[in-house]
Amino acid sequence: MSDNKWTNNSEDIPEEELITRLCSGEESSYIFLMRKYGRRLYAIARRYTNSDEDAKDCVQQTYIQVFNNIHKFEKRSSLWSWMRRILINISLKTLQSKHRGQELSISDLLPEYDSNNCRTETNWQFTESIDVIISKKESTEIVQKAIYSLPQDYRLVLLLRDIEGYSTEEVATMLEISVSASKTRLHRARAAFKKLLEPLMGV
Repeated sequence: MSDNKWTNNSEDIPEEELITRLCSGEESSYIFLMRKYGRRLYAIARRYTNSDEDAKDCVQQTYIQVFNNIHKFEKRSSLWSWMRRILINISLKTLQSKHRGQELSISDLLPEYDSNNCRTETNWQFTESIDVIISKKESTEIVQKAIYSLPQDYRLVLLLRDIEGYSTEEVATMLEISVSASKTRLHRARAAFKKLLEPLMGV
């Protein structure tokens, strides 16, 4: 097999073959892996760290872990899912080391209700779910601005659950919190996120 196949026709290479070549230590397979997944990994790391430098560092650490542990890959998921999980865990650890003990309150961002459980502010009823709003290309910048306005503990739960699609139990494990805490943070994060979107969406 020529090196050109590895560098120019990425979609034609079966994952099983790529894994085999990575395990054998073939240099061109490592180059191919980085070219194929580099931008996607960086975009995810940037989403979590909100820093170009930290995102690049997280991606680099991910490659190192993947290359050192590819022979342990049990193929219970796709290679991409495995790499993404490694990257997110590294990104979370990076955030924890930089912001340890800096938990912020989300109370000021939540909608306000009166004694009859009616919202006291102008009420905008979303006609679409959060995942649909997030997926729309035309609202990407607006959504990102709202997400980054959330306190970190709540932003991470929203990212992991509603963007990455991990289960509540998986989110709890990744953040090292209880399942009940994960559910509570997600509920509050969603409520605050919707409220933050209202003025940004021009409603």
